[in-house]
Amino acid sequence: MFPTALLAAVFALQGAGQKPPPTGTTQGTQTGAAQTQTSPPVPAGIPDKYLAPAPGPGSAIARVDGQSIFGHDVESLLWEAFGPQSVEDVINLVMIRRAATKENVHVTTAEIEKRLKDNIKLFDEQSKTDQQRVQQNLTVEQLLVQKGFPMSRLYVDTEIEVTLDKIAEKGFKPDAYVKVSVLLYKPTGPTAADIATAQQNANAAVARLKAGTSKWEAEVAKCSLPPEFISKGGLLGWLEQSTFPADVAPKVMALQPGQFTDAIKYEGQGITTYQVFRMEQLGSKAVGADLDGLKARYLQSRHQPLLTSIRAAAKIERFPTTAPIAGKS
Repeated sequence: MFPTALLAAVFALQGAGQKPPPTGTTQGTQTGAAQTQTSPPVPAGIPDKYLAPAPGPGSAIARVDGQSIFGHDVESLLWEAFGPQSVEDVINLVMIRRAATKENVHVTTAEIEKRLKDNIKLFDEQSKTDQQRVQQNLTVEQLLVQKGFPMSRLYVDTEIEVTLDKIAEKGFKPDAYVKVSVLLYKPTGPTAADIATAQQNANAAVARLKAGTSKWEAEVAKCSLPPEFISKGGLLGWLEQSTFPADVAPKVMALQPGQFTDAIKYEGQGITTYQVFRMEQLGSKAVGADLDGLKARYLQSRHQPLLTSIRAAAKIERFPTTAPIAGKS
């Protein structure tokens, strides 16, 4: 499976398991059997260089004891095996292109090809020890084909990814984000005394930090955070303001870098904990790699909501001739 965000986007478009909806169904907004297009048609194809040419009329593709097998002999088999998935891929592509037109968003072939090249390079590095690839001595392109992603499909998926990024980027507001670290204090048991002890430990840590008798890193090492967060100094990374509960957000957003909150009580999933947040960086001040990382996180978080809204607004009709039923005689 191609290990990039684009796959999550495409799978979300198609639903769980990559299975297309039942034949003959319509998804999205529909007001009648025929609905007038609200925007001009968009292209439904991709550059020819990403497409494998079909056999010419009368061209043999194989022979058995001198008997020729022609392209038309296998077309129906190919259609039943791969047609439904290919139909879904083109539906997704057209749907996203129409959404981009409405948003006045333009994506160039150069942008798509650069992202595609970067994605393949990333997968190449990540699949060096892939058992299937090693045993069969496959190139990265051959491995991708075996996993169901020939170059044509990768191009379609990448265009969808790039287009979603550009649509989402229009709503990017860095000042809605903050980079924070946290101290966490969990009760060792369910009793009121256990909860009170957790609160006392949180308040004591805050007091030491305010008095300058302890460092943040020292308090992180003593709190209830999992080891993977302790090793990062309690860093949570970039979080959107809406991530925090309504009563916590104002306290966090009021901080300047280096400042921290008092112990904040949080109740969730039947557990009471106490947390102390420290401001590491304001989104409004992010530059360079920090800003790039923040934007990447934002764009990824917006893919699913965008896909949901785009699909809900689209009228998608499938006809029996485009999705043969497996095993039908």
